[in-house]
Amino acid sequence: TAYGVKEYVVKAAAKGVNYYLIKPVELAFLRKRVEEVLSPVEKKYSKLKSSTKMLMESLAEIENDASMTEHVKELKKQIKEIASKLGDIEKEKKEESVTKDYFFNKEVVCPVCAADFFAINYKQKNFHFVRRDADFHEVYEGSYSPIMFDVWVCPECLYAAKKDDFGKIKVKEIELIAKGKEERKNIAGDIDFKEFRNYDSSRMSYILAANCYDKIGYKNEYIGNLYLKSAWIAREKGRSEEEKKLIKESLKNFAKAEEAGEGGRGALSELGFVYLIGELYRRIDDFVNAEKYFNKVIEQRDKTKEKDIVKMAAAQFEQLKLERNKKKDEDDSL
Repeated sequence: TAYGVKEYVVKAAAKGVNYYLIKPVELAFLRKRVEEVLSPVEKKYSKLKSSTKMLMESLAEIENDASMTEHVKELKKQIKEIASKLGDIEKEKKEESVTKDYFFNKEVVCPVCAADFFAINYKQKNFHFVRRDADFHEVYEGSYSPIMFDVWVCPECLYAAKKDDFGKIKVKEIELIAKGKEERKNIAGDIDFKEFRNYDSSRMSYILAANCYDKIGYKNEYIGNLYLKSAWIAREKGRSEEEKKLIKESLKNFAKAEEAGEGGRGALSELGFVYLIGELYRRIDDFVNAEKYFNKVIEQRDKTKEKDIVKMAAAQFEQLKLERNKKKDEDDSL
């Protein structure tokens, strides 16, 4: 284009344009930019397709050679693994095609390092609610859920906060966050927050937010909830071990909150908070602590108006007993 006005840049970016080049453009520079913005999914797909072709050619050469039986088995195994990965990418590509309908970009200035970037916003109406899990996790149709996009992360300094809080940071807090830049970079590793959100960046966004909120003195219950949402994202993607690890981080903060008398000052009541702790212990197979917290709730059945919470605690206690008996049977059979 020949236009160089910032207004055009913003409008173009809002429509999904990756780069804004002013004419005249050198062809080599244009090619470089095209390569940089090429979808990482397409790059990965192309690489795997090439690998498959080479493996298939190798297999064709040795498949009927009796002396190469073990090598043939290994090649077939590799081809099968790549085919599975290609299938996953095909699904991912299909999912990417709906992102324009679900999401839009918002130009944001980081209050910590003053970097300009585009944060992803979503249209709530496009997410179709399915159910609510026993630990209050809301499940939606499809591979994307609102919680994947509720934390904004500056791709430069990795300051992370819920989108409603992102710009509401005080001067003293900015200094504290700025000092923790290297720490956040170590936590995030090589995750690129300039790319569209995926499992890793969504999960990490909450971990970085927990780090930032902790530095500026937020309550333990609040930080525990951030780790819990990160665990929910792991659950949505079927990463059970990662989910349990993050639930444990959440419980550490909830334990501190309970010790400090902070529990039940967020979205949940005090009784709801106790129930949630019990349910999280159940999910990491800590049946002793789960039973302890469920009983704390059940004991209040004649004293509280929160009958739904008591019913949930009783139901999950029954579930706990089934799981405990099943684990005992499995241990006895070893």
